[in-house]
Amino acid sequence: MLPEILEDLYVEVALQAPPSPDYIPGFEEPEQAPPSPDYVPGPEHADDKIVAE
Repeated sequence: MLPEILEDLYVEVALQAPPSPDYIPGFEEPEQAPPSPDYVPGPEHADDKIVAE
């Protein structure tokens, strides 16, 4: 005999909930700031050792 499938109430509520008011439908990628031209990595961490896990 197969065990009974338990209903997941969270999933049921999530599927019935209205969309978030912050949701804006569309396929546009959000605007991103260009990388800062002033940033140049310095040697302050050049001698750090990378530890493999």
